[in-house]
Amino acid sequence: MIKRLMDRIRKVGSSKEPKALSLEKSGRIREKCERTMAAIALAEGGAHSDARELMLQDRLVRPKILVIGKKPRFEEWIMDHVVLLASRMEHDIVAMNVFTEPGREPGRSRADGSSSLKAFQEDAARSGKLFGEKAVQYGVSCVHLVKFGDLRKAIREVKLEVRRIEFVVTTPEVGGDEIPADAAWTAFAMNPSKDRV
Repeated sequence: MIKRLMDRIRKVGSSKEPKALSLEKSGRIREKCERTMAAIALAEGGAHSDARELMLQDRLVRPKILVIGKKPRFEEWIMDHVVLLASRMEHDIVAMNVFTEPGREPGRSRADGSSSLKAFQEDAARSGKLFGEKAVQYGVSCVHLVKFGDLRKAIREVKLEVRRIEFVVTTPEVGGDEIPADAAWTAFAMNPSKDRV
């Protein structure tokens, strides 16, 4: 079976057709294949428990919810909703604030003399800390990221950096068309309901 698989891989690799896999996916597939081969070698050597542990490594990484906001602060109701959702679904949270202020370079001073970048970073750090505190209360891990520049570029970077993102929750200021189609995630837009107090 492995020989047939390797022959098939060689045929695909030698063809002149463009490859369908992205570099990031190719790397993950290669890692998984190498881990599987190592587990087979361990099992053949009699170390069955070590082989089983190696094969379960991917399953030990919890799936994640990516929360994206363009403002430096996440609203309280969004944090509460995402934390409850993550705890019920047994997911972790990756909260990301992206500085995309149009017409202004990161770090350029505002009229009041303060740096817009510095103010954004400080507000985002406070918001990320609060998000993390709320998540810990429900036994959910929360990682906070701050990115600068184009939102699509920031999303692509996170896709390469963070494994097992299952879906995306966007804050009201993020449009659904701003999520790149090649990200292959389902995106849910959070909009405040008129009934909510």
